[in-house]
Amino acid sequence: MHGMTARAKKTVADALRLDRTAREQLTQKLILSLDEGRRDKHAEGIWLKEVSRRRREIAAGRDVLVPHEQMMRDAWAQLDAARRHAS
Repeated sequence: MHGMTARAKKTVADALRLDRTAREQLTQKLILSLDEGRRDKHAEGIWLKEVSRRRREIAAGRDVLVPHEQMMRDAWAQLDAARRHAS
């Protein structure tokens, strides 16, 4: 936290005391705030096509939705396994 203002350091300390879900939501908001005012229309077009494709796959029964909590558990488990494997 070198170079941070006292206010920023306190904000980080406060944020780290939040529960995991609140930290995830805060992280999401902070990341999104970095992109404000920098729209990439090409990337947006690609994502819109991908969202449409995924919706069609789900509607056709070729894919299923996974609850956020389960997806996060699975993602963390995969990350933990990769870290153990790398050690």
